[in-house]
Formats: sequence, structure tokens, C-alpha cells
Amino acid sequence: MMTVLASNILQARLGMAKRTIKRLINTIPEIFLLVDTRGCIFAANRAALRAFNLSASQIEGHQLEEFLDTEETDLSAPLRQGARSSIPTYAKLDWQVNSKHIDLRTSLSRFEVDDADIGISLIAMHCTRTSDFSGQFSLLNRELENNKQTLIRLMESKRVIEYEHQRSMITLQSIADAVITTDRLGFIEVCNDAAAAIAGVQPEKALQMHVSELFGLIEGSYETLVQTPLEACIKSGEAVLLHEARALFHKSKSEHVISVSASPIRSTFDRIVGAVMVFRDISEVHKTRSRLKFLAEHDLLTGVANRHQFNTVLAEVLETTSEERPSTLIFFDMDLFKVVNDTAGHQAGDELLREVTRLIRSRLRSSDLFARVGGDEFTLILPDTNQEAAYGLCRQILQLVKRFIFRWDEHSFDVTLSAGLTTIAESNYSSSEAIRQADVACYVAKRNGGNQLHCFAPEDTKSGTDLTEYNLISEIRRALDHNNFYLNFQPLVDLQTGELAYHEVLVRMRDSANNIVAPGKFIPVAERTGLMLDLDIWVVTHAIKCVSDYRDRGIELKLSINLSGRSVGNSALLDHIEDAIERYEIPKNSLIFEITETAAIENFDTAVEFVTNLRKLGCLISLDDFGAGFSSFRYLKKLPVEFVKIDGSFVTHILRDRSDEAMVRAIHQIAKSLGKFTVAEFIEDAEVVALLQEIGIDYGQGFHWGQPSAEPQLLPDTSIAKRTAVTTPNVEMEPSPALLAKPN
Repeated sequence: MMTVLASNILQARLGMAKRTIKRLINTIPEIFLLVDTRGCIFAANRAALRAFNLSASQIEGHQLEEFLDTEETDLSAPLRQGARSSIPTYAKLDWQVNSKHIDLRTSLSRFEVDDADIGISLIAMHCTRTSDFSGQFSLLNRELENNKQTLIRLMESKRVIEYEHQRSMITLQSIADAVITTDRLGFIEVCNDAAAAIAGVQPEKALQMHVSELFGLIEGSYETLVQTPLEACIKSGEAVLLHEARALFHKSKSEHVISVSASPIRSTFDRIVGAVMVFRDISEVHKTRSRLKFLAEHDLLTGVANRHQFNTVLAEVLETTSEERPSTLIFFDMDLFKVVNDTAGHQAGDELLREVTRLIRSRLRSSDLFARVGGDEFTLILPDTNQEAAYGLCRQILQLVKRFIFRWDEHSFDVTLSAGLTTIAESNYSSSEAIRQADVACYVAKRNGGNQLHCFAPEDTKSGTDLTEYNLISEIRRALDHNNFYLNFQPLVDLQTGELAYHEVLVRMRDSANNIVAPGKFIPVAERTGLMLDLDIWVVTHAIKCVSDYRDRGIELKLSINLSGRSVGNSALLDHIEDAIERYEIPKNSLIFEITETAAIENFDTAVEFVTNLRKLGCLISLDDFGAGFSSFRYLKKLPVEFVKIDGSFVTHILRDRSDEAMVRAIHQIAKSLGKFTVAEFIEDAEVVALLQEIGIDYGQGFHWGQPSAEPQLLPDTSIAKRTAVTTPNVEMEPSPALLAKPN
């Protein structure tokens, strides 16, 4: 393209020079010609055209010898002489035009113009009739001298314009964005390399194409072609900006997503003489943005909407709901999902969720929103659907799922759903009320045996104390908003020394009536309704702040914090923990995070990555309720944890049940062989302490050392050491593990 551009610039320069010189020589009354050193006529003035009775095209560009009865060898000498001298030299030339002899006296001299301006050397030929030759050449010289400065200024201006034009073109080719300029009819005058590359054409071939031949914008599901922004801005006279548009390029037959702007080009008289369009291919950015948007709004396992999108769409639907246009909300809960998960493993459970999702979606309209809001919990929003129509659809879905038999390896499972339905026909309905009603109705269907559909009725909320848990949803939200949770602390003791090791953090809640709500009541509800992450963040924040406050008082406090299985693997929680540790500047090893064995095994890869990241922050990890799962020993060696907390069910009856004692011994031996500490919970008397000391358990926790308290137990003269120091004569024990010296 640059070769073509240079050629175009040269031709433009010659054209400008020729027009300028002709205006000059046309003022001379005598015949005046300009020829190059090879004898090619560059320009002829009007007097020459009249004398020869020819047009400019019949003279200019022709060889001088065509108008002379002179041999070529006789012509070359005068041309060489004229090119060398600024003093006019007489040349004997016989002029003959159209076989007619013309009696002329001719003088030749170098034409005094800067050669670099036009790129060629010129020779002036001044011809007069024989009778009036005398004195005319001096007149010519005066005319030329008078106009020479004007000519030089014109040439200098032209040179500046050409330089700026060339620099602009080089700059244009260096721009990464695609640039196209057109005339006022939309025909392309400039197309840089970036634009040509996207359009799939050679830059020189794009010139003089109409912009609509190059590409068009696509709109709508039918991919209708519409006018380009460049055409629109020429038509309206206003700038056009599109942040994102689909463009179909006709030559390459490719589609791109572009950001594009177009502006009109105006003359000095404010007339639109063309337009310039700048665009950029953002196809990859668009794909990435679309992917991120999908991830933010969809459940990755099943591909349906997630809780966030469900809440957003439900709020939008409720705004348009009325008695004339009712909408329906349905909650689904799988009846035997835990059986599949526990029997065949979490991979089978994941595949079951995907299969059931496909079945349900096959019966839905494009306007319906199906979402997964929990492990095996789904919601369905049916806009503009009354209860009768929604009831019929829901019955079809339940029958469809019931007929489905899920097979995994050698196992076969019958699958059923429980469903709760509520119809909204009032515009002032809140999302939380609609969710509560559908959830209550689903609970009633599940309580009545499952594989049922129940439509919400006001009396459902009065049908028994089982439903009081639903009232806890608003209480939990209120407690989060008003800081109505508080922490309790239960000590963990080094069983080999009787010294206090650290404290486990326990969360408590006060309801709106200032009554204390047991964790066993509000935590399951928080997990069921998706509030557990917020609760975990609250506990983590206040526990870390507590460590910082005690450190300011000169007391090094170590706390163990339980994390819900629903929160394990959550990146937002991990980011919050990291931010809080940095903000409060607490020492490493001040925090121990407890995750249950069940949560770790159900999402093993996620759990491993999560605890690995926590350990990078300097935190320790404890595997809680160990022994209660199905694959404890299989996964224990792969989990990067420091502590193994033996499930309390084995400790409670360890003195009376030899199998429980054997289980505790086995867990301890395996944990020690893997370099992990063991913790026993639910310790209530000194005899259990003695047996655990004999086994070699590292740490103990339980009511033997007191109930959980609002403040950590810190003073060395408490009864902890005395209660731990039971009589165990002649027992050989390993040295107690040094928690404080545990490496990061």
C-alpha cells in the first residue's frame, strides 16, 4: 500500500506543479514551452496552443521532435546547452506543425525553479516570430523574475502540505485501531492496514469501494443487516458511537463484535464532504464478558440459573404481577438425594442433579426461569401463569421424574421430588414472602411423605411447631443486620500437660425478643436458605478482631473457628479471611479453621485447594467429626490438615464400648503416622481423660473443663490443670506435641 501511496503522492505533486507553472507561463504573450532534458514537452502556454492550432493534450506529453523538421542529433545538443545555462541560447530549429512550416526564432535556457519540488529538470523554450524577436526575451525574463517568489512560496506550501500528508498516512498505518474515511457518498478514500485486515481485503482494493460493500451491522435474531455508523453519521451530520455491535464483513464472510465510532468531515464552509470511522475488534473481550456474565448468573454444575439470578428475576416478575397477570413460584426438593450421594458418591449425585435438570427443562417455556438454589433444591418462576396452569405443569414434572430411573455403576435409584407452589396475584408482594410461602409448601409436601405437590395455604404456617424454623429466616437476617450474634469460647486442653492450648469459637444468636436461640435451630436454617456464608463471615471477622484485641492487651490468644460445609471453597470467604488477617495484623498460627470430614469428602478437590490457600495465610486446619464419614481413612492422608478431631460419638461411650475405644485408638495411630495431632471432644469426666492420655491423644475438649463462656479462660490458676491431672501411675507417654512450635 505504501508503494501505491508514494506513487499517488508523486503524481499529485507533479499535477500541482504543472498547474502552478501553467498559470505563470500563460501570462506570457509569446509562444512558451517547457521541455525536459529528453525533449518531452511538459507544458505549453496559451500562445503556443493558438500558434500551433492544437489542444494541450495534443502537445503536452509529446516529444518535441514531432513538431520539428530537425534530426534528433541536431536537437540533443541545444537541449544539453539549454539545461546547463541560465543565459538564453539561440537554437536553429525548423518548426513544422501538421506539415505546415512556422517561421520561429527559438531561445533555450534552464528554467529557474527548485528541481526538488517537481522531481524533474525543465528547459524553457521561448519562441517569437522572426519580425518581432528583438527585446522580447528580456520581457520574458522580467515576467519570470516578478513571479518567481510567488512560485517559490507556492512550492514551499505544497511541500509542507505533502510532508504533513505523508506523516499523517504513516501515523494512520501505525494505529492499531481500524480507520476508514469516505467521501460524502460513502465511497472509501482511505483504509488503513488494521481495517483491511479485519475486512479481509487488500488496502488498495478497498479504495473506491462503497463502505456497505465492505461490511454491515447485524441486528436481531433474524440477523437483519442495517446501515453502518459511517452512513448514519453522513446522513444525520452527527457523530455516532456504538460500544458493542455485531458486524458482518462481506469479503471475508466473517462476523466480529466491534466497538465503533463515526464522525462527519466538514469543509471550511461547514459542508459535509465525507466521514471517518474508527472501529476495534472486541470479539474476544465480548466472549470473555459473556462467559463471566454466565458464570455470575448460572449454576456451574447444571447450567441453570443460580440463586443470584433467581432473586433478580423474581423481583422483576413481582413488579409486573397483578390479579389479571398472576405469576407462580415453585420450590422443588429431591427426596432421596442423600441416599444417592452416600451410596454411590458425590460424582453420582452431581450426575443425578444434571439428569433431573434436563428432564425438568424439557417441559418449560423460554420465559420460565429454572434455578438451582441449594444442593438438591430448585426453584421455578412461571410468569403470567395462574395456579391451575402451574399445578398441571408441576404434576407433569413430578410424574416425569418419578418414571426416571437413575443408574450409576451397578446401582439403580428411584428418584422423586417434593414440590411447593404459591401463586402471586398482588403487586405489593415481596420476594421474601413469596420465597417463604413456596418453601413452607415444599416442606409440607416433604413432611407428608414426599413425591407430592402442595399448594400454599395460610393455615400451613399454623400446622405445627415444625414450621417455626421458617420464622428464623427473618431472625437470622435481622441478627446479621443488627449484630445480634455473639461468640462463646470453649477451651481445648493439652492432655499430656494439662495446660490450656486454645479455644474453640461457638456462635450464639439473640432473636428480636432478646431470647437466646440454640445453634442447632438457626444454623440448619441458615444453611438451607443460603445465609450460612454471611454467618461464617461474621464469625471469622469477630474472631480475628478478638485475637487482635487480646494481643493489644499483651495476651496471645489462639482460636479455632468452625466453617460450614456450604462455605468451604468459597472464594469470597477466602478473600475476606485474608483481608481481615492483614487488617488486624494478627500472628500466624493464631487461627485454626475446622471443616467437617463430610464437607471435605463431598467436595474433595475444592476442599484441598481451599485449605491449602488457608495454610498459605499461616492458618492451621482441623478435620472435624472425623470417623463419622464413609471414607475417612481413604482421604485422610490426602488432606493437608494439622489436626484430626475425633467424632464425639466415639468418645462419649469409650469406657463402656470397646469398639469405640478401638476406633479411637485406630484413628489416633493412623493420624500420628501421618504427622497429625489428634483431638477428642465430648469429654465429661476424669476417667475418660485418663484413658485418652493412655492412648496418647494430644488435645481434649468437653464439659469436664466447664461450659462455653462469653470470655476465653486465660488465668493459670483455673481448675483446668487440676481437673486434667488424674492418677495414671506408671504410664509411659510420648512428649506432648508443641502446638506453639508447629511450623507453618
